[in-house]
Amino acid sequence: MNFKKLGQRIKERREFLGLSQEEVATTAGLSIKTVWRIENGLKDPKFSSLHSIAIALDTTLETLCQGL
Repeated sequence: MNFKKLGQRIKERREFLGLSQEEVATTAGLSIKTVWRIENGLKDPKFSSLHSIAIALDTTLETLCQGL
């Protein structure tokens, strides 16, 4: 899986919804630093973190990962 592309999708979805990294992090139960690192492709995210982010972004993990 290309984590850089996944991070870009997460960032695009977050910005589309008008959410800050802080809002996503709080809703997902993660630190802002973790969300930032995932969005920038600097962290190999845990499945549970990705699942929580998908819920915070009102989408599915399948949708975020589609085609990667």
